Amino acid sequence: MYQGESSPSHIRGAIVCCYQLFITIGILLANLINFGTESISNTGSWRIVLGIGFLWAIVLAVGILFFPETPRFNFRNGKLDIARKDIAAFHGVGQNHRVVNETMEDCRKKLEEEQVGAEERKWSDVFTGPRMRYRILLGMAIQMFQQLSK
Repeated sequence: MYQGESSPSHIRGAIVCCYQLFITIGILLANLINFGTESISNTGSWRIVLGIGFLWAIVLAVGILFFPETPRFNFRNGKLDIARKDIAAFHGVGQNHRVVNETMEDCRKKLEEEQVGAEERKWSDVFTGPRMRYRILLGMAIQMFQQLSK
């Protein structure tokens, strides 16, 4: 989610796809570590695997604390100057660059679209909308069978 909201639109698809690639690489590394520790006859065979898993989780948990909020989040909360600065930083351009202005305008339009009719929408609409039950069950089945196929 962070990558999708923060990355420049012209490379957003590639960055989000890299997320899945890194998950797959992580699965490969986990299997290689399992393979490497299976011959250990003491409790180290499972402690090493869990320790390495916790190590990556700790690195991620600590690292995310240093990330700035996404520009869209800042824009939505009225922090326009911070949003502009972050957009410029993510794009590697100055704060008055054309791309920054276009992204700020896009954020404004999206926020207005979200606010139109927002009071009429309810959380339950996610489940009761047209063909939503089918879509939810299909998504759940795809995720289940993807995990069961490994």
